[in-house]
Amino acid sequence: MKKIKILTLAAVLALAGFGLMHYFYPGSEVLFDIKEGSNGTQIARELKEQRIIASTGWFRALLHFTNARKRLRPGRYKLRTHMSSEAVIWTLFHTDGKYYIRLGVPEGFRAEQIAEKLQSLGITKGDDFMKIVRDEKLEGQLFPSTYFMGEHVPARQVADMMLHEFNAQVRPLLGGALPDGLNAQQVLTIASIVEREAVVQEDRPLIAAVYINRLKKNMLLEADPTVQYALGYISQEKSWWKRRMLLGDLKVESPYNTYRYIGMPPGPICNPGLDSVKAVLNPAPIAALYFVADRQGHHIFNEDYKEHLKAKHLVEMQSAR
Repeated sequence: MKKIKILTLAAVLALAGFGLMHYFYPGSEVLFDIKEGSNGTQIARELKEQRIIASTGWFRALLHFTNARKRLRPGRYKLRTHMSSEAVIWTLFHTDGKYYIRLGVPEGFRAEQIAEKLQSLGITKGDDFMKIVRDEKLEGQLFPSTYFMGEHVPARQVADMMLHEFNAQVRPLLGGALPDGLNAQQVLTIASIVEREAVVQEDRPLIAAVYINRLKKNMLLEADPTVQYALGYISQEKSWWKRRMLLGDLKVESPYNTYRYIGMPPGPICNPGLDSVKAVLNPAPIAALYFVADRQGHHIFNEDYKEHLKAKHLVEMQSAR
C-alpha cells in the first residue's frame, strides 16, 4: 500500500511538473506564419510540426468549441515551442498577425549606422533609406528612440516614422526664440556635436556653451566629431567613428572639417537626443573657449588658452601612469 502511495505521488508530481512546463515555461521563440486561406487543420498540423503544440486534436477541438476558426487571421506571429494550445489560441486572437521587429536607435548614430541596422534586421533596404536621407537632408532629424516595425517596410515609411517622432519631440522646442541668434538648423548642428562629445549629462550645457562662445568670437570650432564625420567609414576599425584621431586626420579636405573652416559645418553630423538639443537651447553661463576630456567621462573647461594647455598636459600625464 505504501509503495502504491509513493508511486501515485510520484505520478502526480510528474504530471504537475509537465503541466507547469507546458503552460508556464514555453521554449524557444518561433515565428509562425498563417497563410491566406489556411484552415484549422492545416494550422494545427504546422503548429505541431514546429513543436509549438503537442496535440493537433486538442488544438482543433478548442477551435471548434470556441467557434474561433473564422477569427484566425493571416500573418506572422511570435510564438514559442512547447506552448499549450490555449496559450497559442490566446496569442493568435490578441495580436494583429504582424511580427514587429524592435529597432533601437541610440543617440549619436549617424544616418548610415541606422541604415545598416535597418538592413540587418530585415526592415528595409539601407540604400533606399540613405537616398531619402540625403535627398531630403534628414541627418539630425532621425529621432533616437525605440521603434517597432514589420519586415520589408518601405524606406519612405521608416523615414517618416522617425521624422514624425522628431516633429513631436524636438520641433516644438525649436519653434520659439532661439538663443544667441541661432536658427533651428544651427541648434541641431551644435547639438549633434555635443551628442558625440558628451559622456555625462552635466557636461552637455558646458560643451554647448564652449561652441557657442567660439562661434561668437569667429573662432574655429575645432570639434573632433566633425572630422570623424568627414572621414566616414573606417574599414580597419569597422566603425563610422574613428577611435583615435591623428594629426593627419585634421587635414582632411571637407566642409565638415572644423579645424580648417571657420563657422558651422554644413549640417548635423549625427542624430542628437533631446538632452543635447536642450543643452544648446540652455547653454551654461560660462565664458570657456576650450575643454579637454579627463579620461573619466568628464571634461575640464577653460577660458584661457595657457590654462587649457596645462589641463591637457595634466590629463596626458595621468593617462601615461
